[in-house]
Amino acid sequence: YRALFPVYGTVKNKLGFERLSWTLFPFYVENEKRGAVTTSTPWPFIRLTRGAAHGWGFWPFYNYIDRPGVSRDTYYLWPLGYDRVKQPADDAPAGTPPRHDFGFLPFYAKSTGPGYVDENFLWPFFGYTDRTVPNRYHETRYFWPFALRGRGDDRVVDRWAPFYTHSVVKGYDKTWYAWPLLREA
Repeated sequence: YRALFPVYGTVKNKLGFERLSWTLFPFYVENEKRGAVTTSTPWPFIRLTRGAAHGWGFWPFYNYIDRPGVSRDTYYLWPLGYDRVKQPADDAPAGTPPRHDFGFLPFYAKSTGPGYVDENFLWPFFGYTDRTVPNRYHETRYFWPFALRGRGDDRVVDRWAPFYTHSVVKGYDKTWYAWPLLREA
């Protein structure tokens, strides 16, 4: 294969793609990755995907890609809005729910998956995390990273930074007073 960027060319196994072709870049670009072929004209604004995945996009307003049995991604007003569903791995136990990430930043973001829920309001400042796998843990964020409280099987965290922070993580007990002036461990 031959290439003269930006006029015309094809390269293989470069930049994370199996094949990357262009003609008068950025007016026409075609890439192939994991059996999905995406054509962009002009790149990156208008794209059409076919093959192992299918979808279309008009960047930055809307983009949709469906990889059957793997994932489904929808973005709107990129990078503010997103909705992503990722199917569990083939070796996951039967009945394992998919991972689902949804949000419109900075107002709201939520991630759910096997054994956890993470929900944020006025991301990233307020929210909570509930996790049951591999260890149980619940965290409430009042004004992250300054004020939070967490409790779990292997950790305890109380943070009212910079005035007081106390944590016990896997048996290691640490307390800060007027961080970073005084530390007790």
